[in-house]
Amino acid sequence: MRRSVELRGVGGSEPYARDVVRRYLPVEGIAASIALFVAVAAADVAAKTDASPIRPPGLWHWAWLLGVAGAFVAYVLGVLRVRRRRPALAPVLIVAVILQLAPLSGPLLLSSDVYGYWIHGRIAAVYHQNPYAETPAAVLEPGQPGYNSGLDTTLYGPGFTAASEIHARVVGTSLRAVEVTYRIAAAVGVLLLLLMIALVVRRPAFAVAFIGWNPLLALHFAGGGHNDIWMLVFVVGGLLLARRGKPALAGVGWAASAFVKSSSLALLPLEALAALRRDTSIGARFVRSFLVAAVAFSALATARYGTAWPLFVRHASSALSQTSSLSLVFRLGQLGVPRQAAKAVLGGVFVVGYILLLREAWRGRARLSLAATLLIFTPAWLMPWYGSWPVVLAAIEDDVAAQIVAVIATAYLLSDAIPLPFS
Repeated sequence: MRRSVELRGVGGSEPYARDVVRRYLPVEGIAASIALFVAVAAADVAAKTDASPIRPPGLWHWAWLLGVAGAFVAYVLGVLRVRRRRPALAPVLIVAVILQLAPLSGPLLLSSDVYGYWIHGRIAAVYHQNPYAETPAAVLEPGQPGYNSGLDTTLYGPGFTAASEIHARVVGTSLRAVEVTYRIAAAVGVLLLLLMIALVVRRPAFAVAFIGWNPLLALHFAGGGHNDIWMLVFVVGGLLLARRGKPALAGVGWAASAFVKSSSLALLPLEALAALRRDTSIGARFVRSFLVAAVAFSALATARYGTAWPLFVRHASSALSQTSSLSLVFRLGQLGVPRQAAKAVLGGVFVVGYILLLREAWRGRARLSLAATLLIFTPAWLMPWYGSWPVVLAAIEDDVAAQIVAVIATAYLLSDAIPLPFS
């Protein structure tokens, strides 16, 4: 409930209205949390949960489908209401924490990537080999913990690989410990992100609801343990530090993000250009600090992993040439468009879209959420957890169009989780 309080300005000037929030019950967020708990309970009885889609037996199938779909519908209704009412932060944040932790009550969901993280960390920590130069099959014998004949060298930055080494030493050979610890770490990353946003952004309740009530993030971070959250933590940290007038630290944050996952490098030119156009001296400090931090991190990475580690950028880029069933390249193929033609068309869309976004940056506005959407939907390789990128960035940008696009992307990427005819 709201009431409008009429106050007088200094010296008896014209009255102005201030909205005071008396009571707010985040009904939609609570409903989304309940629906997600139902979905996780249904997934727990499925024969296989670490791949998509998940197919629980009997009536549990409908519990899973309706749980995921219901969580999304409640999420959309909830963020619309939060945007309209502008409630107090506390109830929104509490619900966000509950929802994002909900998948920890169930099994590993929708992906087995955490085992790949562990294997590469184990290669370095236990077998003292270079995960950027040696594949698991070249280091391990069949039957040894972590042996995987189909896994290539690591695609992730040396910062994340170094953390994976520590993790591998701690968890040993327990696969249950492997997935639980990565999932807890990813959930903690989401909570850290929410806390950062709550303390800095202009409309914290809306931003927290937009991220924290999103079931896609919960399913793939607390549920799947993906490392994208740490790339996002550093990118958002850099953006928020820049807003607080700390461009040098912002540059370090961006450099750290690239040493977790190189995808953030595609967004960096937009942020750098916009910063330079807004204020040349501040923008120069941002760029300079990024370069200095990148050189320092590179020196540390070279000391640990030799000269092979920069290849992870090339390997990650080459992975984008493969085709996943979620990608628009694949969908166009289903409509009869030849794969190479689809790749060419979407490649053209990316080039044109990126040029238009560079023009926006030249005007002083880096529209990073739209850039992230362009980045994930135009290649042939698309994973559902990539949808977290535009969602998180849209939450902190005052860009309604980007927020609408991020919600639509969430709906599409959630379809990967449920056994629909086009899955």
